[in-house]
Amino acid sequence: MSVEIVSGLVGGVFGQAVGEFLGKFRLWQVLILTLMAEYAAVFVAGIALVGFNVTVLRFHQFVTPYAVLIFLGLAVMVTFVAFMGGVARNGANKSNGDKR
Repeated sequence: MSVEIVSGLVGGVFGQAVGEFLGKFRLWQVLILTLMAEYAAVFVAGIALVGFNVTVLRFHQFVTPYAVLIFLGLAVMVTFVAFMGGVARNGANKSNGDKR
């Protein structure tokens, strides 16, 4: 099975639900919380793999411009999903109101 097929199936199954959930929040909140979650995940993974002391010593490597841009790009993608979910949610609410 091709990776594209699996990606399409997962996106079709979970994409709408995730988009609608994230669409409830403001976009800047989604962006900031996604960035914080990414850095927290890297920190926790570092603790699990190499220990707390080594993680604290090496964590500055994830604050370089290159790493920040990668994390920011991922957060912008999640924010775009939230934007699309908010647009879909608002469109569904308006179309339901027009049927009266």
